Amino acid sequence: MPPPHSQEIPKAHAASNPQTTTNTRANHAQAASTSSQQQLQQQQQQQRPTDLDLVKAVLPQRILGLPSGERAKISALRAYSDKLLVGLTSGTLLVYSIDDPLASGRPRVTLIKTIRDFAPKGGVDRLGVLRDAGVLVALCDNVVSVYDLETLAFDETLSKTRGATTFAITFGVKPDDSDDDSSSLDKPPPPLTTVSRLVVACKRRLVCYEWRDSEFSEFREINMPDRAKSLEFLNPDRLVCGLGSGDYCTVDIPTAEISSIALPEPSSAGTHTHSFASVGISAYIGLGSRSPFPHATALPDDHTAFLAKDTASQFVDEHGHILDRPAIADWTAPPEALGYLYPYLLCVLPKHIELRNPYTTSLLQTVEIPGVKALTCGKFTCVATQNQVFRFQPVDLRTTVQALADKALLEEAISLLEHVDSAYISNREDLLRKFKTLKAIDMLKKKKFEPALALFSSVSADPKTVVELFPAQISGSGEDLIRYTDSVPNSRMLQSRTLSSSSSSSISSKSQIKGGKRTVGMPGTRQLSHTDSLGPPSSPSESVSSPTSSSSASSGDNSWSEKELSVALRALVNFLADTRRKIALITTADDPVDSSGQRLTAETYGGDLDKTASLVDTTMFKCYVIQSPALIGPLLRIHNHCDPAIVRPVLSHYGKWKDLIDFYFGKAFHREALELLRELSKPSTTTTAVTATPDYLKGPEPTVRYLQRLDNKYLDLIFEFAKWPLEFNATFGEDIFLEDSSESESLDREKVLAYLEDTSRALTIKYLEHVIFDKKEQNNAFHTALAINYIKSLSDTDNFDKLVSFLKPPDSKYKLSKVLLSLPAKNSDCTPQQLEIKAILYGKQGDARTALMIYTFELKDDAKAHAFCGEVYDADAELGRRALHTLISLYLTPPESVGGSEKQRLDLALDLLATQGSRMSVVEIINRLPEDTKIHDIAVFLTSQIRGLRAAWNGAQVDAALRKVHLVKVQEELLATQQKHTTTITSLRTCRICLKRLGHSVISVFPDGTAIHYGCARIYQEQLDEEAKRRQAKRTGKTGKQNGNAHRDSISKASS
Repeated sequence: MPPPHSQEIPKAHAASNPQTTTNTRANHAQAASTSSQQQLQQQQQQQRPTDLDLVKAVLPQRILGLPSGERAKISALRAYSDKLLVGLTSGTLLVYSIDDPLASGRPRVTLIKTIRDFAPKGGVDRLGVLRDAGVLVALCDNVVSVYDLETLAFDETLSKTRGATTFAITFGVKPDDSDDDSSSLDKPPPPLTTVSRLVVACKRRLVCYEWRDSEFSEFREINMPDRAKSLEFLNPDRLVCGLGSGDYCTVDIPTAEISSIALPEPSSAGTHTHSFASVGISAYIGLGSRSPFPHATALPDDHTAFLAKDTASQFVDEHGHILDRPAIADWTAPPEALGYLYPYLLCVLPKHIELRNPYTTSLLQTVEIPGVKALTCGKFTCVATQNQVFRFQPVDLRTTVQALADKALLEEAISLLEHVDSAYISNREDLLRKFKTLKAIDMLKKKKFEPALALFSSVSADPKTVVELFPAQISGSGEDLIRYTDSVPNSRMLQSRTLSSSSSSSISSKSQIKGGKRTVGMPGTRQLSHTDSLGPPSSPSESVSSPTSSSSASSGDNSWSEKELSVALRALVNFLADTRRKIALITTADDPVDSSGQRLTAETYGGDLDKTASLVDTTMFKCYVIQSPALIGPLLRIHNHCDPAIVRPVLSHYGKWKDLIDFYFGKAFHREALELLRELSKPSTTTTAVTATPDYLKGPEPTVRYLQRLDNKYLDLIFEFAKWPLEFNATFGEDIFLEDSSESESLDREKVLAYLEDTSRALTIKYLEHVIFDKKEQNNAFHTALAINYIKSLSDTDNFDKLVSFLKPPDSKYKLSKVLLSLPAKNSDCTPQQLEIKAILYGKQGDARTALMIYTFELKDDAKAHAFCGEVYDADAELGRRALHTLISLYLTPPESVGGSEKQRLDLALDLLATQGSRMSVVEIINRLPEDTKIHDIAVFLTSQIRGLRAAWNGAQVDAALRKVHLVKVQEELLATQQKHTTTITSLRTCRICLKRLGHSVISVFPDGTAIHYGCARIYQEQLDEEAKRRQAKRTGKTGKQNGNAHRDSISKASS
């Protein structure tokens, strides 16, 4: 970066006009002879700020005057460290020490050394310091000399700088690129080195000197297209040059590349009226052939430069590109020198010095010091007249920007704060946010809605501050919003509902338009105070009082037209959406949240994020009510923080029932929503709204749909409000409790079952079937309940069939004892269906005798008794055999419990033996049959027994034969495997490599069966690989020979 520099004031361009130089010296002599009283008056005047000063940015302090008897004048100035060097026109150099140069008070300056013949042949024109190189640079008599910085002893004269007019110095830290070997990608980055440069303008060339780490390293010359009058470094490698022709160019020192700066042409519309291209003939009247001096100064903080020629000016970046910044348009005379006093642009004019904001070019302060001959900028900025030196003590930047803000110059304060380092102002970000917020408020008052709200967003302003700037329909209560919307003709909210003819005419009669333009003033709204005024209306017709209370809107109050309100609300919605997003990030993000360089916290939005979120969403709701009613629903259906005290009355007033119900659901106001739905479902419902209930909200269906969205947390509420839809139609219970949804799945099944059992048995059965068969419920309580409910509804044939198929599977989960208890204890009290169910249950219990007695003696259904035995036998042969034996016994010997009414039924027993005799034991049956039973009667039974025995014997024979076949097959496979993977090692077998016996050594067996010593295996493998290569080469050669012969044959055929 360019170091703090010293600068001599161009002496009326003496190089191009010697006569002007003579006149200037005469004027200097005349000024030196003024009386001391006039000097005192000037000094008092310069300490007093002018009425045009915006702020006091610096405090000018006279720190020294030339010693008495010194007739020479000050021509050069340079401050560094605690030293101040003053060069005189006589060639003398005065060295002063500064006690505490950074102190806020007036420093004490002491002359410690005088070097009379510092420049023996002329005056000291310019001074510079290369701190890292330890060199003092002086331009004297058009040649540059260097001195030791510590002792100020002469070192040498740079002979290449003969004819020098000015010079520039810089220093910086950059990578050491002296090693050009950068081919290796893995090479570490080069070390950093300190580079100091001295560039001297000598006629049409630049002489460049370079030091690296305090050691001189390079010298080069760069030819220029014209004489360089001014030099200023933009960065350590590039400088800007003001040429004798008045043009500017940039020079890249390492590459010697020169690029001209393309100055803009004047536009027909008058823009750039103070740019270089607009310097017309008037700038040259009376000046002969000389051109204006091209001044330049660097602004190192943003790597830009300020160029000034005559009264025209321009900003360029470090590449020489013109910047879109305002030029200085109010110069009363061409500047004689430029400088930079952080963060101000310092302009030396003939009669005074100006301190300007470099980002707006606004004049901040004028210091009346005429006849400035030299200046030095940096931490110790000084200017010098012919015989006095003044120090510019900067005022605390916090004080300066606050003074600008107090004068409503917010743009100036913001521009300075944005470019000032936070080290100078500790609360810089807070001040920036405060001033930008004030600026946005001012812009909103001037009805610049979109840029104002965009600025509010950029600084993450507190929504409370923003909303309070809007009219009452936005910042007030819900009643204010309703009154405003009802008073606006063709309101979007009114159009969104169906009004009765009477209410439509009533609203139309209240709507008044004055001056052809509707305003947002209305009865009951909060009128803006004088301090909250949003600016005067653009015309008298735009200021309209309230339609019913014109006296409430005084002439001093201001209002917005409907068009202005529409624009403002669109911008406000964007601001609210951005704020909503930021608040969500703060509450959900694990890491700190930054926006536009600002750390966002809860304190950014007033500390209470919930309260702020409520204000944001409620205000957005109001904006939608006025401008976009179609967006109300989407806002209320997502997670929101809208205030129910405002949303409820507004939506109720306009009959937005669906949106209100969605809002209730989002806020978990489920009781209020369900009560509203029940009220709306009534055909003769009476509501506070003027609209009728829409058809889609009538009947129980809306309540059912709402209940479907509730989970187990609201189960009691579901039971309470499901009663009336179920009383209307019990099938609605299926939609509520049997719906395939996560909400329905979450409901407590035991509580739902208990509720449904008290409501509807049919619905209970459907619920249990859904839970057991569809959802695979394993809890035996639900299985038992389903069986019991089936039993209680046996009058339905379908339920009986379902019950039988439900009870019979062996893996049933129901509790058999509880199901039996649900049936009458006495068989005489049971219906046939109940008896059959009891038989099934006894059978499941393992009491086959009781079950068979019910089938045989109670139901008198022998077919079902036979089927029961068959089912038991299929499940367990031994239990089935016992059941058959039991049934035979019941047929042949009826129990006494049947009252002796039953006789022996040999015919039924013989029929059972004929059908299922093969399943019974022949010994058991023979012992149970009466002695008088004929062989002829049991011939079928005996035949089946013989067939069964024969089939068993045949099966055993087949199984034995198959086992023998399998054994032979396995033996064959074993033999083949042993022969394939076995190598026999005898006492005479030798290794094919070393020809020694294998014996008991460790061996390797190759796939071809060859056995080799383990140590010789590698050699044998190499031989195999070489043999394989030879075979491959042989096959390749044979193929090539065949292809060659075929090619020759084809050629001979073609030629013939």
